[in-house]
Amino acid sequence: MSITVRFLAPLLLLPTLGLGAQTPEKKPAQEPAPPTTAELYKLAKDKAAHDNKRVLVMWTSAEGTTTKTLGEMLTQHRKLATLIRSEFVMVRADGDKGSKDRSLAKRLGVKVGQDLPALSVFDGEGKLLAHQPASAWVGDGKLDPQLLSTTLERLKPKPLDAELVLKDALATSVEGGKRVLVHLGAPW
Repeated sequence: MSITVRFLAPLLLLPTLGLGAQTPEKKPAQEPAPPTTAELYKLAKDKAAHDNKRVLVMWTSAEGTTTKTLGEMLTQHRKLATLIRSEFVMVRADGDKGSKDRSLAKRLGVKVGQDLPALSVFDGEGKLLAHQPASAWVGDGKLDPQLLSTTLERLKPKPLDAELVLKDALATSVEGGKRVLVHLGAPW
């Protein structure tokens, strides 16, 4: 028995000394790169076209507090947040001079100047419907959610006629030999 203990004792110490069987080091999984603003815009445009919505691009600036104030107003003001959630797909883009998103603005036909932040609204096909700096919604020296809400209400898409949508879907399904699933929903 003493021979067995003498033989096994050094083997038991091998892992503590860093010797013996070692597990291979696992390399951390490389995280995918975050999507670019251009990719996010394309996804938003596709979703807007599919869901009968508009794309709302917020051109931001690192300078000043107006960008933060506008961002908070769009997400926290009850009426605006509800309107945006139900009628728009929102994308944030860096409008500062020298940013990569300036090339996206140029490609979309938006002139992003020094008057940032600004909002642009596009339809589901990518057509620019409106572009205004945040200064357009200033009332009493501060951003006025009511002015912005009025502008966005005017730009929201017209509701689709459910009977026409169903008729088109039924015609398409007959051609393709498929069935139609009718989903009844509401924007809230």
